Amino acid sequence: MKKKKRRLKRTVKRISLFVLLFVIVGVGLFFKKIPFVAALLDQNSGQQEAIIPSEQVSFEQATQNQPTAVDAKQVGILDYQNDLYIRNLSDAQKQVAQTLVDGMKAGQSEIELNQPIQLDEISELYQRLKLADPELFFLADQQNYEYSPLTQEVKVFHPNYIEYDDGLTIPQRIEQLRQLRNSIIQDWHGRGEYECSVLMNDYLVDTITYQPQAAHEHNLYGALVERQAVCDGYALAYKYLADGLGMDCVVITGSAYEDKAGYQQGMSQLQSLNAQQIMQWDSGYRHAWNAIQIDGHWYYTDVTYNDPVSLDHDEQADFSGLKEAFTNLTWQDMMQLRSAEMSLLLAPDLPQENALDANVFYRNGLVIQTENQARDWLWMELNDHSSRWVNIKVVDPAVFERMQEIASEVLNEYALYDDSLNWDTLQSVKQDQTGVFAIYLDWNE
Repeated sequence: MKKKKRRLKRTVKRISLFVLLFVIVGVGLFFKKIPFVAALLDQNSGQQEAIIPSEQVSFEQATQNQPTAVDAKQVGILDYQNDLYIRNLSDAQKQVAQTLVDGMKAGQSEIELNQPIQLDEISELYQRLKLADPELFFLADQQNYEYSPLTQEVKVFHPNYIEYDDGLTIPQRIEQLRQLRNSIIQDWHGRGEYECSVLMNDYLVDTITYQPQAAHEHNLYGALVERQAVCDGYALAYKYLADGLGMDCVVITGSAYEDKAGYQQGMSQLQSLNAQQIMQWDSGYRHAWNAIQIDGHWYYTDVTYNDPVSLDHDEQADFSGLKEAFTNLTWQDMMQLRSAEMSLLLAPDLPQENALDANVFYRNGLVIQTENQARDWLWMELNDHSSRWVNIKVVDPAVFERMQEIASEVLNEYALYDDSLNWDTLQSVKQDQTGVFAIYLDWNE
């Protein structure tokens, strides 16, 4: 997947400076009037209403007595028959898919197909397989075929493989990744699905560097082994860990726009494209993220956006307070300024739910609405007197806009009776799309 533009604008500033942050404007109902846009983003016949937890509980309480993640069969090897991108294909297409996967994972240079498949079908099938199976990381973008000019039936598939310098065969490299995955998740088996979803996100955020110029930034190997990737590398790695835990997870591919104007332009272009054109279309903002099923409901996580990079390349900038801002969102919240055109084309039954139970902030009681609640929350965190990032989700947009000012007022009040707060290391950051505010608190020894 090609990704030309880095994600979302964000800023970090010492709290005493009161810098106004860039605000991502939510998309209004106007766009829902566009028929093609409605088909892409609002295919929610039967969409569930938001499921709000009846009681906000602590992390420890929330993860007790929850259904646990079931270990995957065959060490997490994908079941192609049930994958979202494969399960709706014909039996003949599924047989071709399995033949291709078996041959490619064996490193074959020539794969004879056991079922006829048309030339215009093979490219789409290839895209489906790359989304369904992160272990196909060794495949180059362009592939070659032998086909009949008369019938357009593909007879032989010739994979193009990415060359690596360590001399390992493809089966050896796949085994290397499986062993690495096992070492990562070995202590996670048997934990609740919610807890595993957070552990997967945090591990990838902590270990991967967003690097568009990396050697293998678009695939699983670049993300897990070389630890340098862009959006599709992050998303494939997240799915790969989830597969190993037996959790249902999907890579979603589409576009993530930086502002309302870009979103409107992209939706206008999509409206005029047919299915074949969408397969080849590049919005200039192509992006990938994940859907994951947790305790019976689907949620949406963007590990790339949880691992932000300072736009001014400030090496001292710290965004770690936001590393779970895009974890287990609702479809509605995730799809602000986004389109999932490729995934909805290949999988029209892509789940679109708006449950809140497994959202990190709702799950842990870190959601506020009023200014008084914001003040009470920060006073509580200050009284804890430990150096760390603290964060909160603010559901009222007006209160969210004032969080920098509210925090500064509370800190000034706090300093009147406790001067141990380290003002030199204080910093705060906001994530406009998700309404998350984070502040780093530090004390002098």
